[in-house]
Amino acid sequence: MAIISPEPAKASPRLARNVRAMSRATAVIPIVVGVLVLFGWSADIEILKRIVPGLVAMNPMTAIGFIFLGVSLALVSREEVGKTRHRIGEAFALIASAIGLIKILALITPINLHIDQLLFAGKLGGSDFGLPNQMAPNTALNFLLLGLAVMNIDRRLSRWWPSQFLTIAAAMSSLLALMGYLYGVKSFYVIGAYIPMALHTAGTFLVVAVGVLFARPSHGLMAVFLSESSGGVMLRRLLPAVLIIPAALGWIRHQAYSARLVDPEFEMWLLVIGLMTLFLLLIGWSGRLLFRLDLDRAEAERTLSYQAMHDALTQLPNRRLFTERLEEEIARTKKSGNTLAVLFLDLDLFKVVNDSLGHVVGDQLLIAAGERITENLGEGDLAARISGDEFTILLCDAKARERAADLAKKMLAAFGFPFKVGPHEVFSTVSIGIAFSERDDSPVNLIRHSDIAMYQAKTRGKARYEIFDPTMDLAAIRRLELETELRRAIEEGELRVFYQPEVEIESGNLVGMEALVRWEHPERGLVSPTEFIAVAEETGLILPIGRWVMYEACRQAKEWQEKYRPDLALMVSVNLSGRHFQQATLIDEVSEVLKKTGISPANVILEITESVAMEGAETTIEILTKLKTLGVSLAIDDFGTGFSSLSYLKRFPVDLLKIDKSFVDGIALEGPDSAIVEAIIALGHALGLKVIAEGVETTAQVDQLRALGSELGQGYFYGKPLNSAPILLSNGSANEAAQRESGLPAPPAAKSSR
Repeated sequence: MAIISPEPAKASPRLARNVRAMSRATAVIPIVVGVLVLFGWSADIEILKRIVPGLVAMNPMTAIGFIFLGVSLALVSREEVGKTRHRIGEAFALIASAIGLIKILALITPINLHIDQLLFAGKLGGSDFGLPNQMAPNTALNFLLLGLAVMNIDRRLSRWWPSQFLTIAAAMSSLLALMGYLYGVKSFYVIGAYIPMALHTAGTFLVVAVGVLFARPSHGLMAVFLSESSGGVMLRRLLPAVLIIPAALGWIRHQAYSARLVDPEFEMWLLVIGLMTLFLLLIGWSGRLLFRLDLDRAEAERTLSYQAMHDALTQLPNRRLFTERLEEEIARTKKSGNTLAVLFLDLDLFKVVNDSLGHVVGDQLLIAAGERITENLGEGDLAARISGDEFTILLCDAKARERAADLAKKMLAAFGFPFKVGPHEVFSTVSIGIAFSERDDSPVNLIRHSDIAMYQAKTRGKARYEIFDPTMDLAAIRRLELETELRRAIEEGELRVFYQPEVEIESGNLVGMEALVRWEHPERGLVSPTEFIAVAEETGLILPIGRWVMYEACRQAKEWQEKYRPDLALMVSVNLSGRHFQQATLIDEVSEVLKKTGISPANVILEITESVAMEGAETTIEILTKLKTLGVSLAIDDFGTGFSSLSYLKRFPVDLLKIDKSFVDGIALEGPDSAIVEAIIALGHALGLKVIAEGVETTAQVDQLRALGSELGQGYFYGKPLNSAPILLSNGSANEAAQRESGLPAPPAAKSSR
């Protein structure tokens, strides 16, 4: 596994700002020195001209050069330098550089403009070391170097910054002069027979050089010097030693030589031994430091590598590591002929726990689930958390095919016990999909196949395992195609609303109709709701479908009533899906539909299934109460198929109970279905509710429902769903209309479209 080392550490933004501030501060020093020296010449104050009595005085033109250098450095050292400010700074640096160049030309050519005699010419004739006061050659050279450095401070040559090398050369020249004054060795600060560089001139040049280097802390050598990298640390440790140790040893040798304390050969031996010892100590110190830094970096790289390959919450391998390991094992199976098994696990009740008890408890449940999975693994098995509440297991031994089902059963049993999560005890079963590797399989396909099998386990009741077979893949592809086509159908208006009559059983009169959505596919014709409603529920497409059906049903009912039966209070029933019912915007959406369509709220029935009503019953009561304030009627659909609590049912502000078709089918046989229907009708009447029977198809069923007291009926006996103005709205009873329309009573094999 390749590990990419992190980039070398750079200076922090705060450090870079502080260094720039130091650069601006150093820019003030040459200006102040230059002004004080000029004032000293003007007022004949020797201390300002010479600093130390008996030493050479600074030439007035040197003071002028320092002022120009200081101003140029102050202008270019700011963090954000505008073009105008930068050009002015370059112009001042050019003047300082020109001062040095003119003096150098005067020294090496016959051209002498006497630039260092332009100011206070009458006062320069005095003696400095037996010479008239002039600008020293090394002073002129430093002006040339530093002026060019400031002018080119932002210019780069390949990977190098010329400005820094020019500045370092000037700094070394100044440092050498200062050491000469310290040792008392004139050759360090005097070139030939020319006038020496003044003490404060050398010091000021060194300050300016530091300021130029600090002006750009992110360039070249300064970026390395200020960084937290090994190179930066080494530079900061070695630089003082490189400057101080030779200077100190040189001073000691000079003093010993002057005093003739030791033999010259023994003195040389001491110097060599001293240098070797000091540099060995320095190298050892720096080496130990760099070694420790490398260890820290290696540890950081190991930590980053671990974090990149493992889940931060459960500490299990993540999808990346699992996929890489799976790829390696697939390559091995091509040689060994073994079969791999991948188990895909999904926690069935994680969302309920996470939503009800919060994300902290949800995270603790995931950690506990990861621990429970790893506790049941065999040697060599690999478990990973690949996303959310989804885990995978890789079996790669020779018996993987035989062990997969046994391990799945073991996991199902392990997840049958509760989890102790803080003060809570929670349950979460697991659904498992198993896939086996085939020849030329890929990690992506193997994981996808196990995911498909897990999805099948979910749809078949959860808390079980399924083994992948190719038909599942075809079903998954078909489902994806169906989802894509359904999205297109919504956008292109291929959905239709059909209406099935709801009839008063005693009189046979039409009282309303239920809106049922259909999909008119351009190639396949009408698509049954059983094919696409489940997909719509899973993908959330049921929300735009439900909103459109509600609006279209109310609009159509209002239009048909005004056109065909203005004397009839025609009721229209609309189903609310579980996801639609849970939307915070539901009340506003219903209110807006009522206003836009102009239908009377008293003519609208909103239906929710029994299972949806009982999922969070207290919330259901609150939502139903708000809907009731709009004036609409409410119905419990598919009653008898869920797990109703009578204590909640009596509190639901509903108006109708709809008996599920599965009970109506056997009502004429005087069996259990008849008894159940009788009990539902009696319960509904006891609660003051009307009862409507769904899926009515035969005369015998109608007679039995009439005898049991059911007020309303719906089904093929009365009419099949239509998407145009039904005949039953304008002619006779619903029974007669249905017979004219479809030849009903329906044949025994007919099925309700609900």
